[in-house]
Amino acid sequence: MTNSAKSGGIALLLFPLLYFASSALTSPLTGLEDGDNPASSLAFLSQHANLYFLSGLASVLMALALIVAVFAVADTLLHAPTSLLGRVTSTLGLFAAAFFFAHGILRMQSPGTLTYMEGLNREWGIAAYLAVQMAGTQGLGSAGIFALGMWAVGLSLAGRRNRQLPRPLALLGILPALPWIMGLLGKLELLPDSFWLLYIGSILLGIPVWCALLGVFLVRWKPVM
Repeated sequence: MTNSAKSGGIALLLFPLLYFASSALTSPLTGLEDGDNPASSLAFLSQHANLYFLSGLASVLMALALIVAVFAVADTLLHAPTSLLGRVTSTLGLFAAAFFFAHGILRMQSPGTLTYMEGLNREWGIAAYLAVQMAGTQGLGSAGIFALGMWAVGLSLAGRRNRQLPRPLALLGILPALPWIMGLLGKLELLPDSFWLLYIGSILLGIPVWCALLGVFLVRWKPVM
């Protein structure tokens, strides 16, 4: 179990790096000012298709790291084979990995097709890019973040119940779920507009910070009797 925990810990330490890479490669840092603007995004793709591909590759590797982490956590912290909460939590983690994997494949495969379609007809290219953006970032990416947040919450509850997870780390398990909690409050008009930056920060930092902390814990993990 100790080897499994270390493998999961290393995977979780790699996860934030890949998470940041996947986002940064298609961001203002590389010249893409607004991913929801099809005109500027297609111009970016025509010049930097390799960056879009690498962003997808980072998402695929992120998904593979998450799969390792989910099984390692199930072995060491959740007692998944004998716990319904543990099995449900592990399933949510695997769902998150599947969504990130599909999102990555979509990004890896789409640049050439999008630029080709734009070359045939500008409107076709714009429509195709919007379809990729909605299915990928807004669909699969958002679903991955949601499932990962639920995995973190389930892990925190199960880890505290069997006393395998320290209380501070269990309490921090709410961080990956903050984007959806705040998003729901925003939809219900219960969240002031001034909290917008906090919402974005929870997406960019909440998930990777918690994963990194859990990774450090797993690398140093010893069974609690």
